[in-house]
Amino acid sequence: MKFTVYALPRRCSAFYNILKSAYMLAFVAILSSCTKTREPVVTEQSDSTGMNEQSAQNSDNLVAMRAPAPDAPRTTILLQFENFSMTAAFEKIVNTNDYFNEIHQDTIVVALGLSRQISGQTYAIKTDSSIQHVEIFQNYETSLFVIGEGPVITLMEWKHYVGNWEKLEIANGSFKTAEYSNADFEQFPDVTRDEIVQAVKATFGGETNTWVESAAKCNGPLGLPCGVSISRITLKVVLTYTTGIMVERFIVFEVPIGC
Repeated sequence: MKFTVYALPRRCSAFYNILKSAYMLAFVAILSSCTKTREPVVTEQSDSTGMNEQSAQNSDNLVAMRAPAPDAPRTTILLQFENFSMTAAFEKIVNTNDYFNEIHQDTIVVALGLSRQISGQTYAIKTDSSIQHVEIFQNYETSLFVIGEGPVITLMEWKHYVGNWEKLEIANGSFKTAEYSNADFEQFPDVTRDEIVQAVKATFGGETNTWVESAAKCNGPLGLPCGVSISRITLKVVLTYTTGIMVERFIVFEVPIGC
């Protein structure tokens, strides 16, 4: 089962709304002081999505990630398919630059770093003369995370809430993505404590560890030390060619838990 592990010094506002008990706020403050000096080490190797590999900072293969400063600059990226492209700007991108130089066939996966804004972004689009009509839709997916003694794990290949496709308005060659509320961040299927424990245990090959012990304290997906947050946002681009042929293209934004 795929999962991610983060030791995060700070989180987006929606995540802080989850961590609103005095105990957990104190716990996050301790995490912040422990991780301020830890930086991810980036190598030149990359996988098929163009994401930099980050070497482990300890024997548990945990990576500390820093949130952007309030005045963090944005990086403009070009998302290219044949006959269609769009540009957008983000505070932090994990993919390599070479990945965005490619013309992709049907799917682009963008790995976002910690950002203060993951929705309500403005995109500029461009088509060539072979495209007659463009429609763009957006949905989102949430995942469950578990807070252990330090890092947070996210169950990326377990249960999810998947929102309905929402059509976005295109005007003057650009569009704005939908924005999400705190309630959207907390949508998740009904699961029991035992189901969460078994899912976390399966992630680690049946072993019992700090995350399994934490999962046993959860009253449900929204009961600390468990929580839910948006983990993926997808744009579906429907292109209609002048010949009448329609094709779908997808842009998937992988979102660090907490944004």
